[in-house]
Amino acid sequence: MLVQSSKSEVPSQEKTVEIKLTETPSTNGAEKSEESKSQPTENAETVKTDETTKTEETKTDEVKPETQPAEQTATTEKKSRFNFIPTLTLSLKSQPFQSNFPLENRPAERATSTDFTLQGSIKNEYKSGALSSDSNFDFAGSSFKQEALRFGTLGEEAPNVDLASYILNFQVGKAKFAFGHTSFGNNRHLVNSFSARGLSVNIPITERFDITGGVLNGTSIVGFGNFLGLRNLDHQVQGATLGIEIFPKRPSALRLEVTGFNAYIQPLSGVWEGRINDAEQIRGGGLWLVTQDKTARFKLKFGFTLSRFKIWRTHRSTWTETPCRLRRFRARRIIWTRVIKF
Repeated sequence: MLVQSSKSEVPSQEKTVEIKLTETPSTNGAEKSEESKSQPTENAETVKTDETTKTEETKTDEVKPETQPAEQTATTEKKSRFNFIPTLTLSLKSQPFQSNFPLENRPAERATSTDFTLQGSIKNEYKSGALSSDSNFDFAGSSFKQEALRFGTLGEEAPNVDLASYILNFQVGKAKFAFGHTSFGNNRHLVNSFSARGLSVNIPITERFDITGGVLNGTSIVGFGNFLGLRNLDHQVQGATLGIEIFPKRPSALRLEVTGFNAYIQPLSGVWEGRINDAEQIRGGGLWLVTQDKTARFKLKFGFTLSRFKIWRTHRSTWTETPCRLRRFRARRIIWTRVIKF
């Protein structure tokens, strides 16, 4: 009995041992699997954080060189800018040989000639904050005295190289100023793009109102003598225009211009004009209404002008003014114009 009982107990112990052996690997494997699962997730999270930090660093590295030039350009735009552009052109024209038959037809002067001509210009550009300006000076000259710019007015005293034209433009905010060879006028029956040496101004007051004015010499001039063109007060063209935008949100939809004009011109010859025998005085005013559609294909212009002329005749024998007044009259003009563009 004792032997059987011992044998019967031994297998039970082996069973328990086997159960323990089978249970313990399962628990260890589950813990290892959980640890193995948890470790890759932790490693993936660390890898992701490393990658995000690297990408952020690369982005910051890429953004920095892009932001730096923008900051540099902003600082350079705030700084002043100046450009100087000179040009010079020299030319030679020559007539080394000339034959005439018969010899009596040969000219006494300049049968053969060699002349030099010069053309030059100086351009400047300047900008500093709200102030900007540009200028252009043109010069012309010739070694032959009769080809000088002011030979018709000064004769032999005319300089060989002289100032042909110049323009100085200044802009302060939205206000514009021009000195030199400029033009004024937009009323086709009173003053329309009169061009001479003088001063012109364009000042926008508000979005609805603006003022344009000009004081110019009566005739075209060259040289350094009357540099601004405002020396002779009795030989000037003066005018001012008040512009009114009826619809400021759409400019030129309906615009009204009120112009006042005063001019007194002496019988003085200009550079491109011959002698003027009559002195004239003109005073007048005009209205100019312009409207157009959004596409600017249809335009309607209406103008009304009231002007007064006075003309004095010069004495032909002595070329001096006489105080007699020939005629005085008034003129009224109304014009409708319609322009259709396709």
